[in-house]
Amino acid sequence: EDKKPNKNKEEEGSDDPSVISTRIKVPKEKHSKIIGKGGKNIKAIIGDTSVKILIPTPDAVDQEVVIRGKIEEVNDVVGRLSKTLQ
Repeated sequence: EDKKPNKNKEEEGSDDPSVISTRIKVPKEKHSKIIGKGGKNIKAIIGDTSVKILIPTPDAVDQEVVIRGKIEEVNDVVGRLSKTLQ
């Protein structure tokens, strides 16, 4: 079977200038800290905001986590993830 690296599907563009997409490089071994046990952490972030968070699949070569949403919320989520990953 010919395996190709998995690529995250980018969210479709938005005409809303307040919606941005940012990528942060997170080592694979720390992806589980973002997700949390049973998805607890990521569900809390998504529940508190309207952002979309795309985490590469475990077998993906890419290590970038994509965060898409309104500028203020994306900035908030990046800050929260930074604290979680420390």
